Amino acid sequence: MAPSTTHRAFHVTTKEKNKLRKPIVEKMRRDRINASIEQLKTLLHKEFHQQQPGSKLEKADILEMTAGFLKGQVKTSTKLGYSQGFSQCLQDSLRFLSLQAPQQAAEMRVKEYFHGSQNATQSRFSPDPLLNSVPPQVCMKQPAISSPTALWRPW
Repeated sequence: MAPSTTHRAFHVTTKEKNKLRKPIVEKMRRDRINASIEQLKTLLHKEFHQQQPGSKLEKADILEMTAGFLKGQVKTSTKLGYSQGFSQCLQDSLRFLSLQAPQQAAEMRVKEYFHGSQNATQSRFSPDPLLNSVPPQVCMKQPAISSPTALWRPW
């Protein structure tokens, strides 16, 4: 009898395919993770040297420092946004008050109060010295309205 070949030797079941593919997929996953961690290390190189100069960083250290850096960025942008919003509101209020023809003592006290609170808020929340350098008098240099009836008042 002639030897017969069967397809069983070449037929691989789905379970066997998955078993063969699993280490390859796992290696690809680890390579992606390592490449991403190396990208983080490259992007935040200065930040890492400031915190731990001259030390070899582990993957966990890189991820931990990246998370800390991103948290700091979020806090800074939140404080900056608050300060900018407050400054814009204050400038609008001062512009409104400066447009009034009769400058009475009460209005002057309100303006002084707003200027004082703006300076205190900016020094407390603003890490950027450029925000503190904006002179509050810029808003007061608007031309005054000549007729008091031109502005509608709800009271």
